[in-house]
Amino acid sequence: MIGGQDLGADDAEEDADYEGLKFPVHKPEKDMRNYKWKVGTLYESRQEFKDMVAAYAVQTTSNIKFKKCDLVRVQAVCQKDCPFWLYAHKVGEESTWQLRSMNLQHTCMQTHKGLLSAFEEVIPGVDNRFYVRHLYNNFWKKFSGLELKNRMWRLDKFVVDLDAAECSCRKWQMSGISCPHAISCISFKRLDLESYVDDCYKKDAYLKCYQEVIHLVNRPNLWERTQYDDVMPPPYRRPSHRPIKKRK
Repeated sequence: MIGGQDLGADDAEEDADYEGLKFPVHKPEKDMRNYKWKVGTLYESRQEFKDMVAAYAVQTTSNIKFKKCDLVRVQAVCQKDCPFWLYAHKVGEESTWQLRSMNLQHTCMQTHKGLLSAFEEVIPGVDNRFYVRHLYNNFWKKFSGLELKNRMWRLDKFVVDLDAAECSCRKWQMSGISCPHAISCISFKRLDLESYVDDCYKKDAYLKCYQEVIHLVNRPNLWERTQYDDVMPPPYRRPSHRPIKKRK
């Protein structure tokens, strides 16, 4: 355990003890699993500290949540019986925040499964993209940073079959034009993109449509007369009120 236990100590006196000293400044890291938390680290804002805690929770599959979060202090804790906690406080009148105390020891059982392996176990062969958006909407209010969004949308995988001209996103089958996923595969294999476009978009199909002569249609005065009455449009009935203006 590092730092003091009394999180409700006099913060003004604590600020005075930190004046005149040099402390490390936080540097963003992609892999938060090996992030080294250090007491005294300065963060540009409260939001930056919260984003780092959220990214650490996602990448380490920990159930970390914010117990306290106000204008001057933030405390992140783990599960009920787990002693893990992080405590940050605002530095004076500045917008800078500082990590004041922490306990990085975890006693909770972190046995979360990956979403991909869970999908394959429960519903094998399912298109994962149909459920990623639903899961993300359930978590974004608690973890509003970009870390959770980027990691969850990695599950949004698509299956491309170049021989059958099909993609699991179904855009290729509906339009006949290669979707971005198919274009990525075609470019990776260094194949010709135009050969995977449907024939209806090619020049031969256009010429085939107009190869026959299009004959002109006679004017109404040359139409053949029949014994039946002419088909007339229904009578127009003028409404009693003023015309309605469509403003949209």
